[in-house]
Amino acid sequence: MRYFILFFIITACTPASQTNDASHQEKMSVLEESFISAVVIFPLDETITLATGIAKAKELMPQFKVVDEIPDALTYDGYKVTFSQPGDEDFTLPKPDEMAAALGYLSADEVQELASTRANIVFTFFGPSKEVVKKQHSINDLVYALLQNKKAFALDMSTFELFGPATWKTHRIESFNEEQLDITSQVTLHSYREEAYCRVVSLGMNKFALPEISLRDFPCSDSNPFGNLVNATLQSLYESPFIQADSTLTIDIPKIRNEKIRVTLIESMEKDALQKAAIHLTYAEPEEGDNPSTQLRIAFDPEQGSIQQQAKEVIDLLFGATDSITYIKHNEELMQVSREARTHLPDMKKLFLAGLKPGYSIMVKVPFPTGNDGGNEWMWVEVTQWNSGRMEGILQNDPYEIPDLKAGSLVKFEEADIFDYLLNKPDGTFEGNETSKIIEKMN
Repeated sequence: MRYFILFFIITACTPASQTNDASHQEKMSVLEESFISAVVIFPLDETITLATGIAKAKELMPQFKVVDEIPDALTYDGYKVTFSQPGDEDFTLPKPDEMAAALGYLSADEVQELASTRANIVFTFFGPSKEVVKKQHSINDLVYALLQNKKAFALDMSTFELFGPATWKTHRIESFNEEQLDITSQVTLHSYREEAYCRVVSLGMNKFALPEISLRDFPCSDSNPFGNLVNATLQSLYESPFIQADSTLTIDIPKIRNEKIRVTLIESMEKDALQKAAIHLTYAEPEEGDNPSTQLRIAFDPEQGSIQQQAKEVIDLLFGATDSITYIKHNEELMQVSREARTHLPDMKKLFLAGLKPGYSIMVKVPFPTGNDGGNEWMWVEVTQWNSGRMEGILQNDPYEIPDLKAGSLVKFEEADIFDYLLNKPDGTFEGNETSKIIEKMN
């Protein structure tokens, strides 16, 4: 694979004097000079007050100075704390749909209890990035001390995740005390569809004075491998917050020091994975819903062809890919199953045109001519446009007999040529692909 260099300037990064011994290229630090993060405490227990919150902070974080206003220059460790009630301008309470999204950390009963809160205490922490991990440990410990054995909840404003006392202990204390820390336990990935493609962005790296990482315009059916790519990038930058001066960052999975992350990524690989690839990062403006902090996007060069194909090549290098070809003749049983599959196409089209919800994607199997022999290679395509009878999509397979095509290529085809369909769902299940059962039996 060729790698395409994009030159850029990271306006908020601190240059580093270190050099890469192997390449002798200068490196740039992506570590910010300071950090700022906030946590909202929702007390249902009357013993949690503004005064008790400040007293506990002074006890556990004596090096942090309480301030009335956050200074412009964050040259010392401090925090601002405010108390508000319903009706106050700065009162914060997640919306019902936002609370529903937190059900992974809150039970249904806890969500109902949280909706009845009549106050909140907002801690906004700041300080220089020196020893920022140690400072985040102190912040996590303070929040748990306020929640422990109480009826109260906490909202991490960097990741927008809601916690009760037990889940804060599990996800913010216990999972973040290893010698080589797992950064993915302290951040979250926000993945969603943007028209035909998907976008993913990290939330929470700002707590560690590091840039958020985003990636866009990738096939929605490949959310898992591209999420793994972002996680590998986050952990790599956390362990060594430097990139080459030409914007290159090499992801070398076997060299990731955190065992949990390394093993998780390796377990997701195919046998042919090289486990190493170079990516290029460019400064990106935060979008609505992102953290308003420095953000770097994993970027590809549109002048070098399909962005999706370039992205797929990086995924294949890191995690490998498995494709196989089966030579068969279409018999009546197979064609009958295909005809039955096509009866579902009107519903699939209606679902697609209405706008697929996050986690859904539609793939179709269509023929691609192999040359002058009149043969076809049948491959899966993720649908990105469905207009009348003409369709477009992203090729999901690497062809065996068509050298001009690669997985990730943008292709056009006719609805009338569809042989089968596959509807991927957010829970990992799918609908369709019934022809595969007949092909397996024939094979």
